[in-house]
Amino acid sequence: NAERAFHQLQKIVGRVEKAHSPVEDDEIESVIRKRLFEYIDEKEANKVISEFIEYALREGLLSKDEVQNYRERFLRSYPFKPEVIDVLYKRWGSFPTFQRTRGVLRILSIVIHDLINEKLPFIRLGDFNLGNEELRRELITHIGSEWDSIIAQDITSPNSGAKKVDESLGTAYKPYRLGTVISTTIFMTSFSGGGIKSISLKELKLYTAEPSFQSTIIDTALNELRRQLFYISDDDLRFQNQPNLNRIILLKEENVSEDQIIEEEKNILQRHISKNPKIKVYLYPKFSKDIPDNEELKLVILKKDKPDKDFLEKYGETPRIYRNTLIFLCVNDEYEEALYDYIRKLIALRSIKQDGKLQLSESQKGEVENMLKQQKQREYEEIRKYYKKLFLPNKEDFKELDMGIPNFGESKIDEEIYDYLRGQGEILEKISSKVIKDKYLGEKDFIETKKLYDALLKTPGELRVISKEGFIEGIKEGVEKGLFGFGYLEGEKPVCKKINEIPTVSLSEGEVIIKSELCKEEKVEKYQEEVLTYTSQNIDITTQTELKQGVETLQVQTVEEQDKENELRFGKNEVKLHVWIQHGKVSTLARIITLLSKKFNTVEIEIRAYDGTIEKSEYDNILETLIQENIEFQEEQ
Repeated sequence: NAERAFHQLQKIVGRVEKAHSPVEDDEIESVIRKRLFEYIDEKEANKVISEFIEYALREGLLSKDEVQNYRERFLRSYPFKPEVIDVLYKRWGSFPTFQRTRGVLRILSIVIHDLINEKLPFIRLGDFNLGNEELRRELITHIGSEWDSIIAQDITSPNSGAKKVDESLGTAYKPYRLGTVISTTIFMTSFSGGGIKSISLKELKLYTAEPSFQSTIIDTALNELRRQLFYISDDDLRFQNQPNLNRIILLKEENVSEDQIIEEEKNILQRHISKNPKIKVYLYPKFSKDIPDNEELKLVILKKDKPDKDFLEKYGETPRIYRNTLIFLCVNDEYEEALYDYIRKLIALRSIKQDGKLQLSESQKGEVENMLKQQKQREYEEIRKYYKKLFLPNKEDFKELDMGIPNFGESKIDEEIYDYLRGQGEILEKISSKVIKDKYLGEKDFIETKKLYDALLKTPGELRVISKEGFIEGIKEGVEKGLFGFGYLEGEKPVCKKINEIPTVSLSEGEVIIKSELCKEEKVEKYQEEVLTYTSQNIDITTQTELKQGVETLQVQTVEEQDKENELRFGKNEVKLHVWIQHGKVSTLARIITLLSKKFNTVEIEIRAYDGTIEKSEYDNILETLIQENIEFQEEQ
C-alpha cells in the first residue's frame, strides 16, 4: 500500500517539479577554486597562462581559433590546467560510484597537499602522484583492484617502464620526469563510465607540455614508453588491464632456455654459410680429429674467444702436418649478452606467431610479422658482431685479426672472411711469380716445386694459396717471363728444360725451378756447342764473323724502325706530369692512368706522400700488394 501511494504521489508531483543541479558544468572550476584556495593571484595567473598560450601556438598545440576559448577556461581553472577538471568531472564523474563535485574536490585536495612544496607553474594530470597511497585508493575504488599492480608495474615502481624512460632521455630532460608525466596522463584519461577512453597525440602533447622544453621530445618519450610499458594499448593511447604485445613478448622470452638460444645461434651460422664455399667450413668441432689434415684451406668456427693449440698441433693422437691451412673464427665475449637478447626475442616472436591460443588482434598480428621481419633483417649483422675475431697460425702462436663491423649487404660469413683475408694479403688466389723468385728462390740455384708447395701448407705463417692450381699458375708465369727456369733433377744437378715459355707443371718429385742465370748459361752453352759443331762443318770463319755483324746490324735497324713507327703513331711519344693528389680526386687520376697505360707500353708513376705518418705494417702491406699484383717498383729510403 505504501509503494502504491508513493507512485501516485510521484505522478502528481512530477507534473509541477523542476530539476535543479547544485553545480552546473560551467561553474565547476569556480566552485573548486573557492573550496580549495583562499586566494589566487590573478595577475600572476594571467602571466603564466599567456606564456603557455604563446608557447602552445608556437609549438602547434593550439590553433588561433582555439586560443580564446582555451584562455578563458584556463583562467577559470588555474592553477589547474582546464583538462584536469574536465577529465575528473566528465570522465571519472561518469562512474556511478563517483560523486562528481565531491569526488573531484577530494582527489584535487590530495593532489594539492602532495604538491604543496613543488615549484610548478600550474598543475597537469601528469603531476598526479600515483604512488600516493591515498590518491591511488580513491581512483582504484572506481576501476578495480587489479589496477593496483598495473600502476606499480608500469608507472610508480623504481624499475617501472615509466621510470626507465625518465632516465633514458638524458640529463637535460631528467628533471621533467617525462616518462612518468606522460604515462600518468594517459592513465588518467583511460577511464570513463561510458564514452571516450583514450586521447589523441595532439591532446597528449597539450596536456603534458610546458614552456621549458620543446614538445617534440614528447614524441620521443612516447615511442620509448611503447617499448617499455606492458599495459598500454597497442592500438591507441590508453591503458588496459590486459597485457600488450610487449608484455606477451617478455613472458615468452622468460620461457626461452639457454639451450634453445645456443641451438638457434648454430642454426643462424649454418644459414649464413655458402652451399659451395671457397674455403671448407667446420662448425663447432669438438675434437682436433674432427678437422681433416689435408691440403685444403679450412675455416674453423669455434664458440671460444681463442682457439686451443691442440686444434693446430694435433690431428687426433698424431701431430698435424698441414698446419698453415687452418683459419679460426672466434667470438667477441663482450657482445654475447647482446646476441643472446636478440636471439631470445627472435624465438619469442616465432612462438607468439605459432601460438593459436593467444587471442591477438589483427593489428597485433601485423606488428608481430613486422617485428619478425626486422629481426630477420638484422640476423647476419648480429651474428657477425659476435663472430669477428680471426686467428691465423704463425711462427710463435696465432696472429689475431679483428674483422670489425660487418660489410653492408653481406650475408655469407665465409664469403666475407674470404674477401677480408684476400684484402689483407693473408690468402692468395694465385701466388706471384716475383714473390716465388724473391722470397723463396732468392740466391739459391734451384728449389723443388713440390717441397716449396708443401712448405707453404705446413709452415705456420707462410703465404696461403687458395688452391694448388694458384701455385702452379705462379710457377708457369715466372718461367714464361724468364724470372726463373724450369726443369728436373738428374742426380743432384738441376737440368733446365724451359725458360721464356710455358712449362707443364705437375709438382712431382724432382721437378725444380732454377735460377734464371744458370738456365740461360746452360742454354747458351748448349747453343754455342751446337753452332760450333754446325759452323765447323758448313761455314768458314769469315762467314761466321759477317753473320754475327749482320745480326747485330739487323737488331739496331729493328729498334730504330720501331721508334719511328711509335713517333708517327702517337702525337706525343712521351708524357711527363707532376700531379698533387687531392681528396676526392683519386678516381679521376685512376682514369687518366688507365688511359695512358692503354696508349704507352711503359707508364711510370712516382708517389711521394708527406705531411703525415703511416704505420710500418700498413707500408709493408702496400709493398706486398705491389708484389702480389706483379707491379714493378723501386723503393726509395
